[in-house]
Amino acid sequence: MGVLVNSGRAAIASAIRASAAIHVAWGSGDASWGNNPPAENTSATALLNEIGRRRATQVDFVTPNSGGAIQLPNGNWSVSAQPTGHLYVRALFDFVDAPTATIREAAVFINTQANTGVPVGQMYLAPGQIANPGTMYLIDHLSPQVVRSPTTREQFEYVLTF
Repeated sequence: MGVLVNSGRAAIASAIRASAAIHVAWGSGDASWGNNPPAENTSATALLNEIGRRRATQVDFVTPNSGGAIQLPNGNWSVSAQPTGHLYVRALFDFVDAPTATIREAAVFINTQANTGVPVGQMYLAPGQIANPGTMYLIDHLSPQVVRSPTTREQFEYVLTF
């Protein structure tokens, strides 16, 4: 049995970054979860109740770094000019994206395709504007839930490891 080496991981991350439309989707989940959602299901392919998705506003290679400027629950990271096996994905939702929704789940999707007729470059897609959701890479049940306000821009950040 072989082992996927670091240069192979960097090649996969490079291919995803170069060719894929990466979106962060959010959904209302199940209201009965409250602030105690169930564990994420590793066989999930979709959110329970997707509200919409935003194209990632930043996708960069990163490396673990205890003093790094990107601070996430899984550690600190620094942006790398060279390909690595880690991609930092950031989506900054707009004030008008689901402005009164309660968000209990989020996910990262690779290769989302919009319906014909959706303007090229449109950053936010409602479920009815999606021809192909793409492949879910990561799912996150949020605790506490996020109650949206039209005066707030929500931001989601993840590091995808290959």
